[in-house]
Order: sequence, then C-alpha cells, then structure tokens
Amino acid sequence: MGFSVRKGTSRFSRDETPIVLGKLFICACAGIRVSTKENCSKQKRNVALTRTNCKAMMRIKRNNDGVYEVVKHIEKHNHPLTRTEWSHLHRSERSITDEKAKVIEEMLSSGLRPTQSFRYMAYNVGGEENVGHTLKDHMNFVNRLKMNNIEGGDAARVIDMIQDQDEEEDGFFLR
Repeated sequence: MGFSVRKGTSRFSRDETPIVLGKLFICACAGIRVSTKENCSKQKRNVALTRTNCKAMMRIKRNNDGVYEVVKHIEKHNHPLTRTEWSHLHRSERSITDEKAKVIEEMLSSGLRPTQSFRYMAYNVGGEENVGHTLKDHMNFVNRLKMNNIEGGDAARVIDMIQDQDEEEDGFFLR
C-alpha cells in the first residue's frame, strides 16, 4: 500500500546563505482542485479526481542544535492507498538520475531509439517497475535533450552552412 508525497511550504533563515528551518511534506491528494469556469463553451477532457483534501502530512523543524526533527505527523488518509505493485508509478518515486541520464545519452548516440533504450534498461533491472521512471518520463527526457541540442548548436550550424554556401557559389542568393 502506498501514496505519493508533495513538498508543501518551507521556512528559511534570513541569513546571507539561507538555511532550511522547517519543511512540510504532504500527501499528493492534499488540497482541493480549483474548478474552472462552469460556463466554458469548450469541452474539456475528463481528468481523474486526484485531490481529496487529504490531511496526511509530516512537518519537520530544525531545532536549536541544528538537528531536524519531526514535530507533527498525521498518518490518516481520507482516500484508498494504492497497491504496492503500482507504487513505482507515483510521481514522487519517479526520477531520472545523472547516471541514468548519461546511459540514456550514450544509448541514443549509439543509434538506439528512445523506446528501445527504455526497454533495454527495463530488461537489465528486471522489469519496468524497477527502472525508476516511466516510458513517458523517458520520452520527455529525450525530447528535452533534443531541444537543448537545437537551441545550442544546430541553428548556428545551419547559419554557418548557409553563409559558407553564399561565399562559395556565385548563383546562391541570401537575404
């Protein structure tokens, strides 16, 4: 049985280098979703109810000795917990670490497609639930890599190629 966690509010010291004085961790179902305009003419897609105003939380505070301690903890959830076999799908459990990022980049540079690299990683760790992120997270990461490459070098490279061609060919026209 499980649930996902979100970070709530944080308190910092007012020093030059702020120190975390307190932090609130809440259930992902805490709060209530703000409803959009009821009279909207566009039909919105149906989204599952995820906010149930759950009160489960844990407040951590830094004491005078500089040690963090739990000062308040509410364990009671007002919604059913998820099955253990689905806990790897919780947003708080999914992440692409630096090591995984390097492996993914190497697989892509060697010619593997994103889906193939995810399946290979899943095979090596004994299943998709053990990878630590979903296929969608994997695809989003790959797309961010591509966008970063385009922003940095590809556009400049195209401009350089056009300028080179303009200098070399007499019939080439560039505005």
